[in-house]
Amino acid sequence: MLIVPDRTHLIKVFLLALRCLGNMLAYSDKFNEKVISDCGGKHILDCLAFCMKHQHRGLRKEAIWVVGNILAGPPSHKKAVVDAGFLPQLVDILQKSQFDLRKEAVYALFNVASQLHILSILVEKHVCKMI
Repeated sequence: MLIVPDRTHLIKVFLLALRCLGNMLAYSDKFNEKVISDCGGKHILDCLAFCMKHQHRGLRKEAIWVVGNILAGPPSHKKAVVDAGFLPQLVDILQKSQFDLRKEAVYALFNVASQLHILSILVEKHVCKMI
């Protein structure tokens, strides 16, 4: 007999998985490189994008935090996240979401703003005024 978990249970599992992933990604750039490049980084980024759009606020917050941890890494990690289209999503969160989600988005944007071409995009979109 197959037991199908209910939605609440699945969200709890996703939350725990995101917390684990976020903590592991904060461990070292070398580990991040393995995850982002070697272990199907596109799939992980797709999953994070899905979670950032989910209706469950906790799931969105954890996903933004994980993206912020990836953006704290070297330029190649920042490029992967930017190329996956996360900047507009983070700016949208900064403009329209609750305070705790905006706070995580600010940290993520701060981590990516160290690259000059990205900083100019953020200035162009008036993100600095929002902060």
